[in-house]
Amino acid sequence: MFARDKLYSFTAIAAALTMFLAAVLLNHAQTAEYIAPQSTIDYKDQLATGVIYLRVLLVMDGLLLLALLWLFRSSTNRSLVDHQSMSKPVASRLQLPDLLIIPVLILAAALRAYSANSGLWIDEYLTLVRYVRLDALYTATNFYDDNQHWLYSLLARFSITTFGESSWSLRLPAIVFGVASVFATYLVGRNVFGRNVSLIAALILAISYHHIWYSQNARGYTILLFGTLLSVGLLHRALTDNRYRDWVLYALVLALCVTAHLTGVFVGIAHFFVALIFLLSKKAPGSAWLKMVAGFAMAAWVTLHCFAVAIPQMMSFFAGGESASGTPNIHWKSLSWAVSELFSNLGIPLQAGWVALAGFAIVGGLCCWICWRRDRLFFALATTPAIVLLLAMILLERNLWPRLLFNMAGFVVLYLSYLAFSAGNLALARLPHVAPGVRYLPVVAVIAAFLIGTFSVYRYPKQDFQSAYQYIDQNAADSDKVIALHMAGVIFRDIYQADWLVPDRNDDLSHHEAEDSDTWVVYTLPRYIKNARPQWQAKLNSEYQLARTFKGSLGDGDILVYRKK
Repeated sequence: MFARDKLYSFTAIAAALTMFLAAVLLNHAQTAEYIAPQSTIDYKDQLATGVIYLRVLLVMDGLLLLALLWLFRSSTNRSLVDHQSMSKPVASRLQLPDLLIIPVLILAAALRAYSANSGLWIDEYLTLVRYVRLDALYTATNFYDDNQHWLYSLLARFSITTFGESSWSLRLPAIVFGVASVFATYLVGRNVFGRNVSLIAALILAISYHHIWYSQNARGYTILLFGTLLSVGLLHRALTDNRYRDWVLYALVLALCVTAHLTGVFVGIAHFFVALIFLLSKKAPGSAWLKMVAGFAMAAWVTLHCFAVAIPQMMSFFAGGESASGTPNIHWKSLSWAVSELFSNLGIPLQAGWVALAGFAIVGGLCCWICWRRDRLFFALATTPAIVLLLAMILLERNLWPRLLFNMAGFVVLYLSYLAFSAGNLALARLPHVAPGVRYLPVVAVIAAFLIGTFSVYRYPKQDFQSAYQYIDQNAADSDKVIALHMAGVIFRDIYQADWLVPDRNDDLSHHEAEDSDTWVVYTLPRYIKNARPQWQAKLNSEYQLARTFKGSLGDGDILVYRKK
């Protein structure tokens, strides 16, 4: 009875608070002026519209809470908890893999902390300048472009405010959630594959080149990975155990995914259709359908509150169809480019890429069939978000970045670990006279394959803008002209405050060249420049000499410096 009274009081306070906030935001124009006093009139108008959206949501929140209060008063003789649907937790003793996950997490943290202060790349710089350095309230309501990973920007803002601005403090939230996603891989996989398989999967993820790279990337991808892992585990449990608690937790975690990265929307869409098909196939009762609808509705409701003020800006941006760089992307929308880029990131020669793709299709199909047989619901929940995302990106003609599939990394290593254990067990069953230790050879081989590339992540910074700037600054005479192309121009102008020429996309470089001294040209993303600005590349090849190349671990992230005497 005491707990019920506390819940009643809390609901009443929450209803009053939401109504008060709606009243405080009554003058939406003044609220927009308070949030962004130095912004343009158009931006303030968008903010004011967003404030109206937030007010409407708050009023609806208050009405829903008042309805809940009425429900409390009219149901004094009924319990609000569905005890029949709640299953008692199964007691489980602490086992060795549960203890071994601790050194795995320590290893993961050490690998991600090492060299975390290296140079930033383009998107990290843009995140810093356009969002993280701004006032927290402005950061929370600003959607300049899709480079805004809302939750990450707020966490990074808190980090640099607490520890000072540096590369490592900007990347700290990614590091923390990178380690957390290693632990989430173990927790989620343990219920489906067992402790041993999940422990090896967590170890593989901990030493993975790509996971370390993204854990040192000041973007929301590791938060999205963490949320996707937990959302699959929670939804799997919610559909099988049919408990309100799991649906509420799933809704909150799904909202976490969307606020970390907008592609989290496709995780929710994919999961909705999987849950729909699952309940239809099981001929589920009405209570199960009610819980599913409530779970997805709650996730959407929480997410709407987070983005309410920025919705007009988001609509304006996506209606324009431009990328974050504000340039037309020719090859980044091509499926063939995405496949070749994926092979390049995996270290597979491009010439052998399509042959390898055919082999992967055959072997991958067999592996998928084996994994499907293990747990069909888990497999569907883990894989359909990637399929829905790819289809949506193609239909919407958006950029097909391979990094958009990074949130599948936890499931990839789980299935790799499961297949390695299965191959070892199969070999031992077919060769009974062989030493029992043979069963672990496939597991060791998979770990060794990932370990080979682990430390190469530290070989280069993501992009070496600092060295390129110092090189030109030390070698260019005062009378020389320096031209910075495309995104390199944005970084050197806005971050390094360099007084260099930044031509428009259609400019002829000849108009900017020095007449009586040398001309330097610096740019990055050379494959993009070759495809999207062929006139610039042709001029550089014919009239300039390559003076220096600064390597970066980012795909197509080298910085090239040309010189014309």
